[in-house]
Amino acid sequence: MLMKNITYKDYIKGIKAKYEVERMGIYSSYLSKPSPALLNDFCKILKQNDLSKKDQDIINLFYNSPNFDNDKFKPICNFFKGKTETPNQDILDIMAFLVDFNPRPLGDFLKKGNSFDINDDNKTIIEDGNSENDLKHKTPKTNTFNDLPIIIDKNHSEISNTLKRKRNIIITFILLIFTTSIFIYLAFIKHKPYLQWNGDQYVEVDDEENLKNSLIPKIPYNESLLDFKKIEPTDTTTYFEKDRKAKIWYGRDKNGNLDLFNGPGVGYHPESNKSLNPITKYIINKHINTPQE
Repeated sequence: MLMKNITYKDYIKGIKAKYEVERMGIYSSYLSKPSPALLNDFCKILKQNDLSKKDQDIINLFYNSPNFDNDKFKPICNFFKGKTETPNQDILDIMAFLVDFNPRPLGDFLKKGNSFDINDDNKTIIEDGNSENDLKHKTPKTNTFNDLPIIIDKNHSEISNTLKRKRNIIITFILLIFTTSIFIYLAFIKHKPYLQWNGDQYVEVDDEENLKNSLIPKIPYNESLLDFKKIEPTDTTTYFEKDRKAKIWYGRDKNGNLDLFNGPGVGYHPESNKSLNPITKYIINKHINTPQE
């Protein structure tokens, strides 16, 4: 069993290997084709979670630099895209944070990494400068990273679950608003384009709809007419308001019969087109026979 000296170059290789995994994962929309703006947005999402003190220090150190803008993510994009192999050490930790590579930061990686044995049964990464004798004891160089301890914590899983819950709540809320709006529209707002007299009151009808046995033509929809009705007088019918204004209106149908209505409507009898007039005591006493003071 061999001991391998871990350096910051191994840290870089570990980050790169972890990136190749994460770019195909749940955050592929941010990592598969990274841009400075996307990485900045992704970083802000990760910042909303409960971070360890070390991760908070990494974030603060990165964002608190003078004149910070999205361009600071450009070297990270170049590294993730394979345009650079050796990024500056000052951005290594933020890259490790973005792809959830552990141990991090670099200091912890070097400290913990050098405490691990490298088993020559595993595939290892051969660094330049090894002696010929060392190479005889090691397996050929590969792009895998099995010899380094990668500790994957649950941060990304927790972030994913949190985002899913928030997404489901938002979708449910939107659907509720949409359904309620449709109900209100259908129940209280939407109306048919015409009204037709059914013998006692106006009802809504469609373009091609006609009331059964009705010869009365349709009129354009008028909301004020929905409360207009023909009434039958009784002993308790009130004909006048307290200020003595008429509360009941009268008119004659095609046969000359007197009909009473609860208002003036459009000013004429719906069936005979004869004018409607406000009730008077004379009409009450002569035609209805229920005198009122």
